[in-house]
Amino acid sequence: MPTGSPKPTTGFYSPFPPVASLMSALAITGEMDVAYKVFDEMRHCGVLPNSLTYSVLVRGVLRTRDVERANVLMFKLWERMKEEEDLSVNNAAFANLVDSLCREGYVNEVFRIAEDMPQGKSVNEEFACGHMIDSLCRSGRNHGASRVVYVMRKRGLTPSLVSYNSIVHGLCKHGGCMRAYQLLEEGIQFGYLPSEHTYKVLVEGLCGESDLEKARKVLQFMLNTMSARCDNSQYSY
Repeated sequence: MPTGSPKPTTGFYSPFPPVASLMSALAITGEMDVAYKVFDEMRHCGVLPNSLTYSVLVRGVLRTRDVERANVLMFKLWERMKEEEDLSVNNAAFANLVDSLCREGYVNEVFRIAEDMPQGKSVNEEFACGHMIDSLCRSGRNHGASRVVYVMRKRGLTPSLVSYNSIVHGLCKHGGCMRAYQLLEEGIQFGYLPSEHTYKVLVEGLCGESDLEKARKVLQFMLNTMSARCDNSQYSY
């Protein structure tokens, strides 16, 4: 490095927070030519962009539908994650990327990430899967979220009860009662217990689809669960 050059630093905020914030705003609004110019100036000044910076750029590129450039940036993002010392930055970058992909409709890329895990050990696998499930559910893609659950189970991982409940409830609300019933049966094996409201929505949905037999089984399972809880509370005294 030439004498007198600024010492390289990593980070999205330091040492020029206004410049970094400007680049983020430009990427979000789709003014990518200006964003790239600021990005280059940051590196010229010795500011090494961290993984969160790359994910913000990806978000902006996705908004412009430039898939080829987004793929290039995502590859650089995965590489940058491997060098990042602050794992919380990687978590934020990963969450921002997945949210952007879901928001812009690139759910197949989310599925590819779930299958391949290109971030490697840079992001905790359970956190990564949990956020993919959450983001897919929030964007109304509950069937896609159940696909991530399948990938998790294949790897020997167990989805959180909160994530699982979000999928089952979302499927019930959007005409996916049969898949919700399958997930209930599968979830029971690892201790999943739906909320009472989810039970109610699933029973009503199955009845609406005239599948009274499955509705009866769900109701019976709910009653058995409630009975077991009552018995356990009595034994605790």
